[in-house]
Amino acid sequence: MVGRKRKNGKRERNGRIQRDKTDPKIVSLSQPHRQSVPIEKRHDQKAENPFGRLNLTNTVTDIEYDAGLKFRDDYLRYARIMGIPSHCPRSVALDGLRYGSGADISPEQADARKSKWRRALAAVGAERVKIVLNSVVIYEKELVSGELVYLRIGLSNLVDYYGLTRGAKRATS
Repeated sequence: MVGRKRKNGKRERNGRIQRDKTDPKIVSLSQPHRQSVPIEKRHDQKAENPFGRLNLTNTVTDIEYDAGLKFRDDYLRYARIMGIPSHCPRSVALDGLRYGSGADISPEQADARKSKWRRALAAVGAERVKIVLNSVVIYEKELVSGELVYLRIGLSNLVDYYGLTRGAKRATS
């Protein structure tokens, strides 16, 4: 007999040993970064990043969360046009290119996206507010103690800038 000894166990049709069928909800309950979220919400996709966890723990309202996502989307469109590399690349490009340069849109569209990002950034407010908002919403960093007030100011300004409806209840999803 040549090669390694075959392991004992039930096999799949392809010959591999059957994998454990672990419930994804059970896995999500045990993940350390989700521990700050109530148990019934830990399986939610929002619990995967710090900004989403702030929404799930009712620190940020749904309307503020939506404003933050619009802000992140505006930044990502701007970054693509400017050729700014992603801070957390989703995949490796084998051709050496980062993730597109925005060359597939017209110069007018590029200028409009740049202008939209600059207006959104200006609407955020003071420099400290911009730093905290960028850190949490765009770069997905944990909120540092004492910075919640700056985040709330920035999100409130973005709610006004994007014209989102006020009076939304605290997030309950």
